[in-house]
Formats: sequence, structure tokens, C-alpha cells
Amino acid sequence: MSKLVLHETNGTEREIALDRERITIGRKAHNDIHLDAPAVSGSHAVIITLGSDSFLEDMHSLKIVDREEVYEGKRPYFRYWLKTDHITMSIDLTSFSHDEEVNDTRLKLKIREKRNAGVKFTTSRSNDYISSVTIWMGEGRNRTERKINLSIPQGKFLFHLPFPNADYLSIKEIMRKAQADNDNIPEIIDIVNVLVELGVIETLKLSVR
Repeated sequence: MSKLVLHETNGTEREIALDRERITIGRKAHNDIHLDAPAVSGSHAVIITLGSDSFLEDMHSLKIVDREEVYEGKRPYFRYWLKTDHITMSIDLTSFSHDEEVNDTRLKLKIREKRNAGVKFTTSRSNDYISSVTIWMGEGRNRTERKINLSIPQGKFLFHLPFPNADYLSIKEIMRKAQADNDNIPEIIDIVNVLVELGVIETLKLSVR
């Protein structure tokens, strides 16, 4: 179990076990760690413990309290006061929505870019997705060029497509890395099928025994 070692001004030490998820620090008596000093605000900081990790959050950085620097003699310290009476919390559940199970066996297909496929991936100006794919087919005078403009979900998906020397990933795994929604499945499957047919993407062939 982790512990906090508090060095008192009189030279003594005090050990506090971090045995709870939330431990408050401040000048007011209701705090778990009571520090009776003018430089400490009433609700100064919080120690959050999750498993074996502990994090210190001060109320000023969270914009819950405000502060100003004052002097007592020649010694500076901060004076704190409550900045807001209400706190609004916003919880991002995006990661949970991506993990929603979809009964679509096509998402289990493992793919990667095919080596020497004769393809050019053009990235967007923001450099976070592929805007188009250009494929050259044939040789000599019979060589033709085909350019495919991509939707943003398709482009983000292909941005995370494994390189030819990388391990195969399933379509579902690539969608998770690209933060693609389940609503984008049809258009992603469409572009995968097209690029497999054009020899740009290769699929993992499983041996049957």
C-alpha cells in the first residue's frame, strides 16, 4: 500500500496510508489531512488513488478555487477562495460506444497493405486521414491510373491500415484505432472490398487442418 510522508515544521514526520480512493488536504478540520497553516487553503488538494497509482490534484488547477499571492512580513504565500458554487461534470463515453458488440462477421477479417501494390496514399492537409488512393494498373502504354476519393471515415480507417511488414489487424481493430463509429461499417467494408479486388489490401488466409 502506498503512503504519504508528511514532514512537519517541528521536524517530526507523519505517515498517511493512501488506503482510500479519495483523500482531501486542506486547512479546514473536515479534511482527511488537516494542515493548520495560513498558506494552505480550506480545500487545498485531493489525492486520488486508483489501484496502485495515486494522483495529486490541486483545486486551483481544476479552476475550483482562485488564488492571489500575499505577504506576511517578507514571507510570500497564496490565499485561496472558492471560485464557483457549482461544478458541471462531462464524462466522455466514446470509448465505451466503440466497444459495442456488432454481430457482423466481416469485421473479423484480418487485413494489411499488400507489398509492392503500386499504390499512392494521399494524406489530408491535417495529416490525420487519407484523402485519396491512386492505383496504377498494367504496364507500358497499357498502364492506367485509377484515383479513388475517400470519405473521412474511410480515410481515417486507411490511415491506420497496417503496413506490408506489420502484423495483420482485423477490420474491427482498425476501426477502433481510427475511432470509427458502427454507422461507418458499410462504407468501410465497401472500400476494403474494392482495395482487396485491386490488389492494394491483402487478407490473412487461415490454414484449415
